[in-house]
Amino acid sequence: MIKVLPLLFLLISLRLAALERFNIPDVFVSALVSDEARKEVWVGTYNGIYVFRESKLAVTYPGPEFTGISGKIILESSSGLSSRFVTSLMLTDKFCLAGTDRSLDIIDRETGKQEKTFQRSQVSGFLQLGKYILCASFDGLSYLDENLELAPISHLKENLAPLDYTPISGIYFQSPTRNIWVVLTNGGCVKISKDDQKKYLGNVRIKSISGYEDKVCFAAEDSLLVFNGYSWQRIRSSPFGNLPSKKVLAVFDGGNSLLLATDTGVYKYDNVLFKPLFEDSDILNQTYVRSFLKVGKNLLLGTQKNGIYLVKEDS
Repeated sequence: MIKVLPLLFLLISLRLAALERFNIPDVFVSALVSDEARKEVWVGTYNGIYVFRESKLAVTYPGPEFTGISGKIILESSSGLSSRFVTSLMLTDKFCLAGTDRSLDIIDRETGKQEKTFQRSQVSGFLQLGKYILCASFDGLSYLDENLELAPISHLKENLAPLDYTPISGIYFQSPTRNIWVVLTNGGCVKISKDDQKKYLGNVRIKSISGYEDKVCFAAEDSLLVFNGYSWQRIRSSPFGNLPSKKVLAVFDGGNSLLLATDTGVYKYDNVLFKPLFEDSDILNQTYVRSFLKVGKNLLLGTQKNGIYLVKEDS
């Protein structure tokens, strides 16, 4: 049985530059989303989904298990996922959209039952666009309509037909300009605006994308790329730049700074300097943060192998 430290205890006890871990042992945390009105946090991992409700682990969606007989798969329960390898999550008022390495599963949040399943390879992200929800995957860009039916993006906008079958590893909406950024699995990205679309970054492999202030920031494997709407800045590690690591894993808008996860820890970037998120520079340098989530003033860090850490900033 998994032992989980109550979130309420964490919220009371945490201080700046201190970490507390609520334990999901040996799990790669790939996605974090929350519903603050319902006091829920949904955690996507490479071992299914864990749902925390009012400080306690409330529900798990484990996915299938192999029986070992001719490779046959049997679901543990009727509310199980199509795969244990959860790659992305999104919450609506009624449903949880769970992207896995081989499907898009739609779960009814009230009943816990799987409403629909669509076969998709490596679902990498979701984006609410009015009454539609865009779904990015290695099979291309598609969308869910009001009836939860999945269709190629070209059915919504004809000039996006090339993205119907282009492998996509990320998607982001830039709210000030209302541009959509699509990260291509094979390298580069496409900016979709109201009237046109344009590709940037050639074949540079992008691992993560986020906004910060009026900029769009990209985590390339060995650098941080920043686009201010007019020009690009590429920040590298020494001797070429002041990036504190040679391997960037993820970026996230932390509000008053850009958060940067690397193989040597997590850093805050304020457009000039990189500062460690924690006073002890060795904290998290071997756990590899892969996902972030802001819940009020608190920050959740999803790691590659050590579950979730929670940080509360001083008020």
